[in-house]
Amino acid sequence: MVFRSASGSAALGLSETCGLRGGLVRTRPRLVFLASLALAPLVLLPSARSFQTFCGAPQLSAMLPLRRLARCLPGTAISRRYTSIPSSEAIGMLETGEWAYLDVRGAEEAEYSGVPILPDYGEGYHLVESHVVGPMGKRFDPQAWLPQVEAIFPDKASKLVVGCAAGIRSKAAAEVLEQAGYTEVYELADGFGGWKGSGLPVKRR
Repeated sequence: MVFRSASGSAALGLSETCGLRGGLVRTRPRLVFLASLALAPLVLLPSARSFQTFCGAPQLSAMLPLRRLARCLPGTAISRRYTSIPSSEAIGMLETGEWAYLDVRGAEEAEYSGVPILPDYGEGYHLVESHVVGPMGKRFDPQAWLPQVEAIFPDKASKLVVGCAAGIRSKAAAEVLEQAGYTEVYELADGFGGWKGSGLPVKRR
């Protein structure tokens, strides 16, 4: 299987890098798809409404792993709107009151570990759990999570700092927000653990 960026400038054999078997994911319109059957099998990033028709999966859920892979390739045409920042930078933004802190940890996790102390004025602190427990452990269901965030922040220009415990779940959440059209998204790279480790103010939820 070969993966190509949107620009066609980067190609990588997945079987060589990820240990995956050959396969095919096509996301282009049918006529373009049929005209390109002579080409080597490709994994193409979704760029149109044809994604669900050809792949049989919701675009928002299925494209995230492809986008993560694309960002690892040199010359990829994938842009990223959200920015990863350490707690030492995030505190300055949050203290202005213009930025909201979106915590994607679970409620029990936040109660046990604590939450950031933010100014009483401004956008404040909001908890919307991203990863929920399923049959195979915790998983991220963006189709269920995103509407909860949109109910709190209907304006796609809302200024958001997304945080979790260690900067892993927050990256997945930031990608979903990016896909949903939010334009002012920052992600806490070191998570709440880094926040506490830096001696920044915390409190019990």
